Amino acid sequence: MMKLEGMEIKDSSVLEDIAKHEAILKKHDAMLEGHDAIFEAHNELKQGFGKKSAAEMEAQLSEMTSTHQKLMEEHSAMKKEHDMMENELDNIMTKLDSTKTSE
Repeated sequence: MMKLEGMEIKDSSVLEDIAKHEAILKKHDAMLEGHDAIFEAHNELKQGFGKKSAAEMEAQLSEMTSTHQKLMEEHSAMKKEHDMMENELDNIMTKLDSTKTSE
């Protein structure tokens, strides 16, 4: 992003894309904080797991499996958004380079 420093950006779509990327990254940060909380809770659940009844263990494992699936889906969605942002950033840099060379 060093190329953006000190540049006057005349194309408002560039600023819109950057603002969109910032919002996406903040959303990802919040999602990852939630994931950290889930991991902590799962670690706490491990303690005393062997003392639970078979039904309790099964219910807990079922919930953990469901949560794992949700985490995997969220990580996949974040990867797609990161790939999209990378492509858009490449387009922004190309646009800025072509603007700079045409001046």
